[in-house]
Amino acid sequence: MVTNGKKKQQKQIVTLKTFTSAHIDDFMEWATDDEVTKYMLWDSYTSRRNAEEFFKNVVEKHPWFKAICLGEKVIGSITLDQGQVSHRCKAELGYVLCRKYWNNGFATQAIHLTLQAGFNDLKIERIEAFVSPNNTRSQRVLEKNGFIKEGVLKNCIIQKGILQDRFIYATFSLAHH
Repeated sequence: MVTNGKKKQQKQIVTLKTFTSAHIDDFMEWATDDEVTKYMLWDSYTSRRNAEEFFKNVVEKHPWFKAICLGEKVIGSITLDQGQVSHRCKAELGYVLCRKYWNNGFATQAIHLTLQAGFNDLKIERIEAFVSPNNTRSQRVLEKNGFIKEGVLKNCIIQKGILQDRFIYATFSLAHH
């Protein structure tokens, strides 16, 4: 597309689809990258066999574990973990994106789609996310999607052997209807 003599790039759109072991090659691209997994609770994968076990035991049994796709390419994943019993009114959001796709708005798009589907699919009122105070990119993505920083949880999690704080972000179903 050309506008006023300048080439205009069309916005690329992400989609969400069921994440399966058929996507393991794409998964290995980001799951083996220490920069991508720096803020994750899990260490980078070092073997395909461990990744296959993860898909079999976790991904394919999870009720809301989606692949973030750009065309047919899986560029990340996103999950909603619904609370149980008295916490069933909410879900925790988690997401990861392959580094070469950072800073293109793809995580923002994926979270937007997840909020639309998640509130309806799970019949919940609240979606929350726990973010490292050092992970400013993730904070910005959440804020772009209407999440509000509710506070800081001091010494609330051990990540890779180190006791750490987390910011808690949340958004509510009324904001997305």
